Amino acid sequence: MVRGPAALLGLLAAGLAYLLAAPALPVLQPDELAALVACAIGIGLVVAIIAGLVATSDARIALGLALLGAALIAAGLNAAGVAAAATPFEAVAYGCAGVAFALVFDAPAVAIALPLFIAGVDLLAFAGGAGSPSFGLSVTRAGDALGLELPAWGGGGVAAGRIAIPEVVFVAAYATYARRSGLRERPAEVGMAVALLVAAAAAVLADARLPTLALIGAGYLLPNADRLRALANR
Repeated sequence: MVRGPAALLGLLAAGLAYLLAAPALPVLQPDELAALVACAIGIGLVVAIIAGLVATSDARIALGLALLGAALIAAGLNAAGVAAAATPFEAVAYGCAGVAFALVFDAPAVAIALPLFIAGVDLLAFAGGAGSPSFGLSVTRAGDALGLELPAWGGGGVAAGRIAIPEVVFVAAYATYARRSGLRERPAEVGMAVALLVAAAAAVLADARLPTLALIGAGYLLPNADRLRALANR
């Protein structure tokens, strides 16, 4: 995974270029394949940006500046109706919130207990009939400040899917815990990206909503299953 301010800026530039170019890319068939490809690339970019951002947990002043700057840019782009272009900056802004949460509650016990607690709450809500708002085919063109838009290829501004804010926040928090607690950070980040992709695939292929926060917690914990006992003993 990428590290450092220069790498993060490079990812932001690459993500912005792709998201702006996506509406002009060739339309794929069938529609399900098109949505999956767009969601997979968008998810990969968002998680990669968060992975680069987690390095700022070692420089708290930089974290605050990144949060402020990204929030202002994202607000301006959303106000201008360019929601897809705002996605990389929203990933930074909401990711900073997740990193800050992990820094405030920086304890080995929380690194294990938080994903278990959030997964339990998410599963209870799912069992009670509450659907996940994360992914789904969308024909809405208006900007949505409550989610990160993943544009469809050749869609002329139509969104293939959206990632909800809590998912971005917890991906960043869990990645920060992995970095600071001696867990496998990179496999955890990959696991969480796969969890988001599974949620997207379920929505696209089966019109089903999965407990996405629980899946993200599993993607974070499972690659570190053999290290959790030692972490808990600390």
